[in-house]
Amino acid sequence: MLVGEIGIPRCEFLYELRYWEIICITRGYFRRYHPMYDAARIVAHQVHYCMGVPKGQSAKTPYEWLPFAWERTDSGEPSDLPSAEEIERLRQEMLEYNARQQEEKA
Repeated sequence: MLVGEIGIPRCEFLYELRYWEIICITRGYFRRYHPMYDAARIVAHQVHYCMGVPKGQSAKTPYEWLPFAWERTDSGEPSDLPSAEEIERLRQEMLEYNARQQEEKA
């Protein structure tokens, strides 16, 4: 996906990018589709309820009706988003990597 769909050169993907960089790139790439998915959810919700609410059921909001994986934080299910600890660990790795690169250039 990185080489074909995103357009990263093959050599850079194979030899230069670190694993954490690949994870961040793919997460960011998929995150940019969230507004489109939200619009599709609202349309699907309206189509589903256009004939009325089935007997014995109350109408749900689009967000209750079709929650996405990145919105599930309070339901006990794991989220696809990184935790605060993971973000801090990645920041520390980036600082260490940048420091090593500066030392190699000097």
